[in-house]
Amino acid sequence: MGAVSRRRFLACIAAWVAVPPVAGNEVLSRFPGFASGTRVTFATATPPDRLTPATAVSLLNVARRARSRTELVPHATLSAVAREQVTLMAGRNVFAHAVGPGLSLAQRMRRYTYPGKVAENLAHGQTTFEDAILDWMQSGYHRTTMLSARYRYAGAAVATVADRARHPEGIYWAVVFGT
Repeated sequence: MGAVSRRRFLACIAAWVAVPPVAGNEVLSRFPGFASGTRVTFATATPPDRLTPATAVSLLNVARRARSRTELVPHATLSAVAREQVTLMAGRNVFAHAVGPGLSLAQRMRRYTYPGKVAENLAHGQTTFEDAILDWMQSGYHRTTMLSARYRYAGAAVATVADRARHPEGIYWAVVFGT
């Protein structure tokens, strides 16, 4: 991921702490929040057309197990909220938590009447879900959300822009975590 893409990915964070890129598909213990010697690796590379909510949650659980966190459980409502978000972002080719009036996470959750607390991780431009996870692991806020013991459920989705030839980075990923 280039510098411009990384800035877009982290647009929702107030402060960016530069972290050197990680070689390959792994995150090492140098990232805060990991036990000494902990390593997260993926043996897979899941492109957008092969991602299912269950696959996404399984991959998120790889990172959670490395930190001795309880595993997340796939949740259909949270997946529907994530799907709505990525569909809106891809349709407008806009990367944001709120892509228009009335479309914030809180407003979307009210429509789905989910009873718990939620958080959302978004990514843009990664070609696999594993790469999105690795980028989230390099962001303190996103890593904290992904590894938080507070969340028990998760839903995930991906969408791409219609014209990938003109917009090669037009892949949008979302995970919604719930209590």
